[in-house]
Amino acid sequence: MWKPKSKSFDDPLTFEEVPTDHPAHLFYKYWRLLCGKRKFALKSDFDPAKVSALLPNIAITRLDYSAPEFDIFVTLVGERIRYLLSIEASGSYRHDYFSGDELEDRLYLYDHMAKEQLVKFFRMKAPFKGREFNKYIVGLFPFSSDGEKVDHFFLVIESI
Repeated sequence: MWKPKSKSFDDPLTFEEVPTDHPAHLFYKYWRLLCGKRKFALKSDFDPAKVSALLPNIAITRLDYSAPEFDIFVTLVGERIRYLLSIEASGSYRHDYFSGDELEDRLYLYDHMAKEQLVKFFRMKAPFKGREFNKYIVGLFPFSSDGEKVDHFFLVIESI
């Protein structure tokens, strides 16, 4: 069993533990509809209009296995996440956001979740200098561009 090296993922939650009014709980219901009988949703089925109130809380990441080293790219960041975490733009987990144990944990977790087609929830503290006081819940939801493999995660984040 995987044991995180950083403190970022040491407080996992079940769906039932996520408050019913939290954006991750609300998005889960929509995501389940998109999944149908699959364990992931198709990215092409995502309709922002159906969850417009949650858009400020959504970030989209793309998994990149094409380079010599696996990386995760942030492709979209909602306004609420920009405020909570001080993330200003898209970029690479490996080169722009994380290093050391924080990076290693994320690379392992996202790769594992993609291969196993898992959705996960965590209670966390912001992993960025100067933002550690922000505590939040994040839901990580698997999506696929081709209907075969998970290659994106939608993160839904809000403070607690």
